[in-house]
Amino acid sequence: MDATPAPKKMIEVRFEDMVFKQEETLKRLEGFLEKPLAKIEMRRDSVGRYKTDNGDYMFDCLKPELEKWGYTD
Repeated sequence: MDATPAPKKMIEVRFEDMVFKQEETLKRLEGFLEKPLAKIEMRRDSVGRYKTDNGDYMFDCLKPELEKWGYTD
């Protein structure tokens, strides 16, 4: 991502915010996109599942960005 020019417009949304603060997050997204969005059911147990699952989710190419956001092995 660092080698790609920064977009003129961008919004960052954390998965956890979509799960735990969906209404607030949707309002931010709607303002950014200028489109109405529908609320959907989110499973709270999916947050942090990567820490207990047997899969490998820390890919080398994504590691710096994931660590920046607080996602660690």
